[in-house]
Amino acid sequence: MLEDLLALIFKSIPGFEGTMTDRRSADEQLDLLIPNDSPATFWQQTQSQYFLGECKNWSGPVDPKEMDAFYQKIARRYGRCRLGFFIAVGGFTRGFGNVLQAERKGDILIVPIDRAQLDELVHAKDRNAKLMEFNHRAVMDASKDT
Repeated sequence: MLEDLLALIFKSIPGFEGTMTDRRSADEQLDLLIPNDSPATFWQQTQSQYFLGECKNWSGPVDPKEMDAFYQKIARRYGRCRLGFFIAVGGFTRGFGNVLQAERKGDILIVPIDRAQLDELVHAKDRNAKLMEFNHRAVMDASKDT
């Protein structure tokens, strides 16, 4: 499963070893729950005790309604989660990027990762640095005018 692969990847990064898959409650399911115990200043500055991961192993692109649902999962974490990684091997629709830019308020950031970027992450010598690069890209993309 894609969730298991991502859990292994996150667990290989110092401070993310506690990553858990398939966390369920009465009203929602989390693909990845990533406790942020990283010693890296970069991740400490996110002021996020947890990161969430959403995994879509679909053959086609993910549309904006899936991002909205993921955004709400992050928002429901009592302010303890401000960062999410949305992994979609089938990519994202154009509308996904537009909605992502429109949601650039508050302190929640969603980092989209497609098949090519997942491949980069799998083969990266320094996965921590690669994840930081993806985070930086998401911040810069959110800064663009819509």
